Amino acid sequence: MVDALQRAILMLREGREALAQYLEAVGYLRSPAFWLVAQALAEILEGEDEGRDLHELLTLREGLVRVAQVERLL
Repeated sequence: MVDALQRAILMLREGREALAQYLEAVGYLRSPAFWLVAQALAEILEGEDEGRDLHELLTLREGLVRVAQVERLL
């Protein structure tokens, strides 16, 4: 799970579609545990680059689910 979080952070710059596809493929896009771990780490790393990246990822969460839903319809 931590590896997936690290990769997701790196993928933030690749765009929402790529990030949504990755998280969907590894089974974490809709995983409450994944997002709880991301939230906990973001709070622990508050004020650091990694914490800011995790907060950005958390902010995109709902949009990523919508992107994955639209892609499934296409």
